[in-house]
Amino acid sequence: MPPNIFKRGGYEAFNNMLKPIIDNPDLFTYDLTKYISEYVGDLMLISSECSFFGYEFQEKYHIQKLPKQTVHVKAENMGHNMLTLNPDWSIKTISKLFHE
Repeated sequence: MPPNIFKRGGYEAFNNMLKPIIDNPDLFTYDLTKYISEYVGDLMLISSECSFFGYEFQEKYHIQKLPKQTVHVKAENMGHNMLTLNPDWSIKTISKLFHE
Protein backbone atom coordinates (compact mmCIF):
# COMPACT_ATOMS: atom_id res chain seq x y z
CA MET A 1 0.00 0.00 0.00
CA PRO A 2 1.20 3.54 -0.62
CA PRO A 3 2.63 5.32 2.45
CA ASN A 4 0.12 7.20 4.62
CA ILE A 5 -2.89 5.69 2.83
CA PHE A 6 -4.29 4.04 5.94
CA LYS A 7 -5.03 5.76 9.25
CA ARG A 8 -5.76 3.93 12.47
CA GLY A 9 -7.80 5.08 15.41
CA GLY A 10 -5.87 5.63 18.61
CA TYR A 11 -5.80 3.49 21.72
CA GLU A 12 -8.54 5.44 23.52
CA ALA A 13 -10.87 5.34 20.52
CA PHE A 14 -10.36 1.60 20.17
CA ASN A 15 -10.79 0.97 23.89
CA ASN A 16 -14.00 2.98 24.14
CA MET A 17 -15.69 2.13 20.84
CA LEU A 18 -14.59 -1.30 19.67
CA LYS A 19 -13.17 -3.27 22.59
CA PRO A 20 -16.51 -3.57 24.44
CA ILE A 21 -18.08 -5.02 21.29
CA ILE A 22 -15.14 -7.35 20.69
CA ASP A 23 -15.49 -8.61 24.26
CA ASN A 24 -19.27 -8.94 23.96
CA PRO A 25 -20.65 -8.76 20.38
CA ASP A 26 -24.22 -8.78 21.72
CA LEU A 27 -23.66 -5.17 22.85
CA PHE A 28 -23.87 -4.03 19.23
CA THR A 29 -27.61 -3.91 18.70
CA TYR A 30 -27.90 -1.76 15.57
CA ASP A 31 -29.14 -3.93 12.71
CA LEU A 32 -26.97 -3.09 9.70
CA THR A 33 -28.80 -5.76 7.70
CA LYS A 34 -32.31 -4.32 8.00
CA TYR A 35 -34.06 -4.80 4.64
CA ILE A 36 -31.09 -6.71 3.22
CA SER A 37 -33.34 -9.73 2.70
CA GLU A 38 -35.03 -7.71 -0.05
CA TYR A 39 -31.78 -7.69 -2.02
CA VAL A 40 -31.92 -10.37 -4.72
CA GLY A 41 -28.64 -9.80 -6.59
CA ASP A 42 -25.33 -11.58 -6.17
CA LEU A 43 -23.48 -10.94 -2.93
CA MET A 44 -20.02 -11.97 -1.78
CA LEU A 45 -18.59 -11.70 1.71
CA ILE A 46 -14.82 -12.05 1.86
CA SER A 47 -13.39 -12.78 5.30
CA SER A 48 -9.76 -13.18 6.20
CA GLU A 49 -8.43 -16.20 7.99
CA CYS A 50 -5.99 -14.21 10.12
CA SER A 51 -8.25 -11.71 11.86
CA PHE A 52 -10.34 -11.68 15.02
CA PHE A 53 -13.26 -10.52 12.85
CA GLY A 54 -12.37 -13.11 10.22
CA TYR A 55 -14.09 -16.06 8.65
CA GLU A 56 -15.20 -17.92 11.79
CA PHE A 57 -16.50 -14.69 13.40
CA GLN A 58 -18.50 -13.87 10.26
CA GLU A 59 -19.91 -17.41 10.15
CA LYS A 60 -20.97 -17.20 13.79
CA TYR A 61 -22.46 -13.69 13.87
CA HIS A 62 -23.23 -12.45 10.37
CA ILE A 63 -23.68 -14.96 7.57
CA GLN A 64 -27.14 -16.00 8.76
CA LYS A 65 -28.27 -12.36 8.51
CA LEU A 66 -27.28 -12.08 4.87
CA PRO A 67 -29.39 -13.19 1.88
CA LYS A 68 -29.26 -16.90 1.09
CA GLN A 69 -27.45 -16.26 -2.19
CA THR A 70 -24.44 -14.84 -0.33
CA VAL A 71 -21.16 -16.55 -1.19
CA HIS A 72 -18.77 -16.51 1.79
CA VAL A 73 -15.12 -16.75 0.77
CA LYS A 74 -12.23 -17.37 3.15
CA ALA A 75 -9.08 -15.39 2.38
CA GLU A 76 -6.53 -17.89 3.62
CA ASN A 77 -3.24 -16.69 5.10
CA MET A 78 -4.34 -13.05 4.87
CA GLY A 79 -5.19 -10.42 7.41
CA HIS A 80 -7.51 -7.44 7.48
CA ASN A 81 -6.05 -5.69 4.42
CA MET A 82 -6.43 -8.75 2.22
CA LEU A 83 -7.60 -6.88 -0.88
CA THR A 84 -4.46 -4.78 -1.09
CA LEU A 85 -2.05 -7.36 0.33
CA ASN A 86 -2.89 -9.86 -2.39
CA PRO A 87 -4.50 -7.97 -5.27
CA ASP A 88 -4.07 -10.84 -7.75
CA TRP A 89 -6.07 -13.20 -5.52
CA SER A 90 -8.61 -10.46 -4.80
CA ILE A 91 -9.25 -9.64 -8.46
CA LYS A 92 -9.49 -13.33 -9.38
CA THR A 93 -11.90 -14.04 -6.50
CA ILE A 94 -14.14 -11.02 -6.98
CA SER A 95 -14.22 -11.50 -10.76
CA LYS A 96 -15.83 -14.92 -10.26
CA LEU A 97 -18.89 -13.18 -8.84
CA PHE A 98 -19.37 -11.26 -12.06
CA HIS A 99 -18.74 -14.20 -14.38
CA GLU A 100 -21.25 -16.61 -12.87
